[in-house]
Amino acid sequence: MRTLLRPRLLVLHVLVLLIVAMLLSLGRWQVDRFGEARVRTEAFTSRVAMEPEPVSDLLAGLTLDDTPALADLELRRATATGVWRPDDEVLQRGRSLNGQSGFHVLTPLDLADGSTVVVRRGWIPFDNDLVPPAPDALPPTGEVLVEGFLERSIPQPTGRVAQRDPDQGELDVVFNADLSRIGAQMGAEVRPMLLHLESMTPAQAGPLPVPADRPVLDNGPHLNYAIQWFSFATIAVGMYALWLRRRVRGDERAISRFPTS
Repeated sequence: MRTLLRPRLLVLHVLVLLIVAMLLSLGRWQVDRFGEARVRTEAFTSRVAMEPEPVSDLLAGLTLDDTPALADLELRRATATGVWRPDDEVLQRGRSLNGQSGFHVLTPLDLADGSTVVVRRGWIPFDNDLVPPAPDALPPTGEVLVEGFLERSIPQPTGRVAQRDPDQGELDVVFNADLSRIGAQMGAEVRPMLLHLESMTPAQAGPLPVPADRPVLDNGPHLNYAIQWFSFATIAVGMYALWLRRRVRGDERAISRFPTS
């Protein structure tokens, strides 16, 4: 036992304990993240199961600053009745379908109460010369009924290498579905969430745009990561215990690699 209490080994004991504590802490953090993801997924699943309600009712009185209230409405099924305004639509770049690059079409829909909801109508293929409105994906004229689910506005990122949209000028193509930015150029009271189209009456005449898929509702990889970190901690303890056992028994290879004073 005296061998294990030599100063150099005491330092090694502390170092191993710190490493194991760090691994356990990372595992616990992933467990907490898993719990948060499960709560979020259960909330999303319950909202998707609700009967759709009009956008005007769900978003009544809310603005982009009402972050908690808007978060509680994410993926809530909703309907909107209005008239399309394709001349003011914008395209969101960096969208793909089955491995093919393209855009999502974000089109304002003017409601009867005078407000506007921006609708994610779906995907169109990439074209270097494409400027909205997309000629092969024009919406039907006249009044339509759109059904889908609500999406939160995505603010402009702040990182040094983040893909930001210009702060000034009218945009045809954007990186981010930021309603505080694109809503300002649509000339009307824009509702503080997007409506992700899943169906429309009357239906789209042509094949474009292709409605974008609903986000996959799962708990993410957090539980697997937690198991990995806990496994690493267990392996570290086991290997260190094995080495100590060899040390106590006078294993010559262990002594040569970690000479004692």
